[in-house]
Amino acid sequence: MATLNQDFIQKQAYQTVNDVLNNYPGGLSGQNAQTFAGNSNSPATSAFNLKSLPIGSTLVLIDGFRFPTTGIAINQGTIPFVEINSIPLAAIDRIEILKVGGSATYGDDAIAGVVNIITKNDYNGADIINYFGESQRGDDEIYHLTNLGTLLVDGIEFGASYVTKEYSWGKLELDANASYIYNYSLKQLEVEPNGFAQFLVTNLTDTAGGSSESPPGSGPDFKIVASIFYSKHVFGNDLFRTGFTLNYENSELDNINDGHGTIPAGDAGLTAPGYVHLVGSWTTVDWQISYEFGPPAEITPETPKPGYDKEGKRVIGEKSIAPAPEGHGWTWRRLLDNTTFTFGIKNLSDAHPPLAFVGNGAYQRYDTLAANPVQRFFYGQIEKKL
Repeated sequence: MATLNQDFIQKQAYQTVNDVLNNYPGGLSGQNAQTFAGNSNSPATSAFNLKSLPIGSTLVLIDGFRFPTTGIAINQGTIPFVEINSIPLAAIDRIEILKVGGSATYGDDAIAGVVNIITKNDYNGADIINYFGESQRGDDEIYHLTNLGTLLVDGIEFGASYVTKEYSWGKLELDANASYIYNYSLKQLEVEPNGFAQFLVTNLTDTAGGSSESPPGSGPDFKIVASIFYSKHVFGNDLFRTGFTLNYENSELDNINDGHGTIPAGDAGLTAPGYVHLVGSWTTVDWQISYEFGPPAEITPETPKPGYDKEGKRVIGEKSIAPAPEGHGWTWRRLLDNTTFTFGIKNLSDAHPPLAFVGNGAYQRYDTLAANPVQRFFYGQIEKKL
C-alpha cells in the first residue's frame, strides 16, 4: 500500500486531489475539463482509476467509507464515480492507495484497487490558500483559491456612545453595543447508516450552544447591551456615579431542531416534521451606584527656613523657631483617598431565564451559555488605588 501524506503534497505544490493522483505512478486521473462541457454531463469533474482500467474500476473511500457518486459521460455513457475534486486538499491528512484488486472485500467496483482519502480529525480554525502560476511564455495561467474551515460565521457588530461634558448638574454617559449573527454553519463529514459518507453543512444560526460532544450553536442571533450613567464631582475631587444597564438576548432554537431544514427530522429527534422548540428572549436590567474618594489636593508647602519669614526677612526671638509644615496629616479622609465603594444589583427585576427543553445536552431547563439561573444578585466592591 502506498501512502501520500501532506508533506509529500506540499512539496509538490499540488492544488487539487486530481493533481496528486494524476502524478502518482501507476494511476490515471480522468479529467473532465470545463472546456469539454458541451460533450459532458458533469463538466469540471475528475475521476480516478488505477492501472488504466475503465472509470468505475477503482473504489474511492473517504475515511474508510463509501462516498456518494456522481454521473459522468465521456463517450462511454453514464458511469457513476466519485468526484475527487469535491474534497478540499487542505482537509486531507493523507491518501492511502491499495494497488492490488480488492473486489473480494469491496465488490466489483474495486477490481483495480482502492483509494482511501483520510481527512484531518483534529482540524480547528480556517486555512486559506491563494495559488497563482503561469508559464515562462506568459500563458497557461493557473489561479486557485482554497478556503477551508469547519465553522463559518458571518455577522456584524455595531455600537455607539455619547458623553456630555460635565455641567453644574453633572454629566451623562450613554453607550450601546450590539451583535447580529446571520449565518453560523458547521461543515463535517457524516457517515450514513448504509456506510456511505458525505460532507454536510449544518445551519446552526440562532441555535442554543451545544456541549463539547455536540455541534456548537451560535446562541441568540441578536444581542444588545445598553447603559446610561450619571456622574458628578462633589466635595472637590470626589466622584458620585450611578446608572442602569439593559441586557437583551433574542429568542433562539434549543438543541432539538432541524438546523433550519439542514438536518433531517429523524436525525434531529423531532416529534413531528418541522416541529422545533423555541427558547424565548431574555431581558434584564442592572443597577449600580459608586462613590470615589478622589486623590488628595496638591498643596505647595510654605515652610520657610528657621530664622526667616515667608518673605525671606530675618526674624528673632520665638518667631525664629521653624514653624510646622502646612497641610493635613494622616486623617480618616487621607486614608480614603483613591478608594471607590461600589454597590449593585444584577437582574433588578428578578427575571427568570427562558425555559429550554434541553440545555447544552444536560437538561438544565435553560441555555447555560446564554442565561443565568441566579436571577437577582447583589454585590459590593471596594477598590483602593495606591
